[in-house]
Amino acid sequence: MKTLDRNVLLSFVKIAGDRLEGNWVLMGGSLLPLLGVEHRVTLDIDIAGPLDAGNRQTLVLMEIAHELGLPVETINPAAAFFLREIEGWERELVPLHRGRSATIHRPNVTLFVLLKLARLTESDLGDCLEFMRFAGRTGEKPDAARILRAVESLTRKGVSEKKEKRLKILTNALEQTS
Repeated sequence: MKTLDRNVLLSFVKIAGDRLEGNWVLMGGSLLPLLGVEHRVTLDIDIAGPLDAGNRQTLVLMEIAHELGLPVETINPAAAFFLREIEGWERELVPLHRGRSATIHRPNVTLFVLLKLARLTESDLGDCLEFMRFAGRTGEKPDAARILRAVESLTRKGVSEKKEKRLKILTNALEQTS
């Protein structure tokens, strides 16, 4: 199986920008190697398109994956659900690539962390910490207050002891960026 490294992801984004239509958001663990942060292996490409993208555009994504030697199940459009759950997500995008017919965006650091919070597994925490380091190097600042409100809301609903520890690590790292 081909690895989702920076070169493969750069090719994916370039081709997608030329074949898809509208605004798309690349997110999740596959975003990190694309940005030059290769801290873990990821097996899927989390991507969300316009609400009216439909099955035709999803098939285009799968065709691109196949052309690049990736399994078609590498494409994970389910992330769109979680993206659209976050109020104001449209204002939290950073363009990655403008192609002939589509623009591929990435979440800013705030949106990236918000997307990872609900699950926040060990690998999600690692992704957040690495993305926060990347953002710090590029001068991108997280909206710490917004993230902390989301963490508080989550903990009020109740989380496991392990997740609570991961949330504490995340909030400590967030406080250091302010």
